[in-house]
Amino acid sequence: MVRQDFPLMAIFGPPGAGKGTLCQLAADRYGAIHLSTGQMFRNAISSGNELGLRVKNLLANGILVDDQTTNEIVAETLAHPRLANAPLVILDGYPRTIGQKIFLDEIAELDKIVLVTAQPDELVRRISGRSTCSSCAAIYHDQLRPSQFAHKCDNCQGTLVKRSDDNPETARERINDYNELTAPVLAAYQTQQAIVKIEPLDLKAAERQFLALVKEMVKG
Repeated sequence: MVRQDFPLMAIFGPPGAGKGTLCQLAADRYGAIHLSTGQMFRNAISSGNELGLRVKNLLANGILVDDQTTNEIVAETLAHPRLANAPLVILDGYPRTIGQKIFLDEIAELDKIVLVTAQPDELVRRISGRSTCSSCAAIYHDQLRPSQFAHKCDNCQGTLVKRSDDNPETARERINDYNELTAPVLAAYQTQQAIVKIEPLDLKAAERQFLALVKEMVKG
């Protein structure tokens, strides 16, 4: 069991739901620590340790990181001293399978589970116009959250890039794949505790609802 002296949230949502943006707002406003699986993998690779080398080799060969390796990285991350007394820690993209959920239940206690979603057509629209800073990973959107500078990040002037699979056809496939994969995990959690669902008509409403929830957890 990880020594857990911080509130822990898991945030779920299909591609385009805006999880990354919401987590960044929580970090900026309340000092929450956002732990996405992608960032945890990158940190492990940068460390050069055995786990990091394992992830690097898997990804280099186009192989998905297996549950055991992912679980070990999450356990190592949650036990890191930098999380001690954090106002809030948010897991994004984990747990994604029943095996990962079972492991997390054994090492930590989730204080809140949040599901962020939207109608499929809206998710596709968000994904298709999305770009990310290559330096600081800040997220932008051509219509919903444009950068002030052409193809440059407002924060660090890094170059904004689009994923090759951020197109309508692939976006629909990714949304369907995500829903099929995570449905059993969410169903399992629903038998244990209530899931807070955020499904507003616009992103600003989602931000208000999510930040109110974060504020309550941080102060609670």
